[in-house]
Amino acid sequence: MGVAWTLFETLFLKELYVNEAARGTGVGTMLMRSLAEIAIKRHCSRLEWHAERSNVDAQSFYAHLDVPVRDSKLVYRAQGETLRQLANRR
Repeated sequence: MGVAWTLFETLFLKELYVNEAARGTGVGTMLMRSLAEIAIKRHCSRLEWHAERSNVDAQSFYAHLDVPVRDSKLVYRAQGETLRQLANRR
């Protein structure tokens, strides 16, 4: 019998944006710490987010949080014409 992955509650961060003028002031770290606290209070087993491979600034910031990168998942995104084609597939 397999593991029921739905037993895990996840707090998912869609995007983190810090105004360029505020970068390097610790506000991003404070936001991530606050999200971790919210996840714990809501009994989530994890906090998860994505970063674009091309966004080296984001990757550098996240590396400073000492959170390991999970490259075991692929992200699939249906949008635009691909989304319409998927919806109309029979």
